[in-house]
Amino acid sequence: MRIGKRMRTIPATQLERFDDIEQTLRDLYPGPEHDHEYQAAIEAAATYLIDAPAPPDAWTMRSASRGNTESAAVVETWSTQLDAVLGPVAEQFRRARAVAESTTAAARTLAILAGDDGLTEVASAQRFGVDRTTLRRWRGKNDRKTG
Repeated sequence: MRIGKRMRTIPATQLERFDDIEQTLRDLYPGPEHDHEYQAAIEAAATYLIDAPAPPDAWTMRSASRGNTESAAVVETWSTQLDAVLGPVAEQFRRARAVAESTTAAARTLAILAGDDGLTEVASAQRFGVDRTTLRRWRGKNDRKTG
């Protein structure tokens, strides 16, 4: 499988798991409008199945949680190795979330100001690519009947 610019091979022991997650991802991200999401997800899955270390057995995990220091060391080593696989995407996700939160705050502020100046909720919702309910929530309106 091509991951980025490199060809990588899913280990034979992980092929069934890859096939299972591939079907799940096809169901989650159907159609061409979700192709970018599917591609990112399938590359992440392949990277994980190729690079992630094998987890400790259940007994070792349980033993570590009960305070066994030898088991805890094994679990800690595994966790550290796993962080090398998860870390880059986790960091990218944190940065993307911060950008999304900042952009949402700016959009919300502009929607409020434009609405105060007379832009309709429908027109504002269309401009920002949100539904009218989201826009109303941004403006502090509550559509629920109290009573």
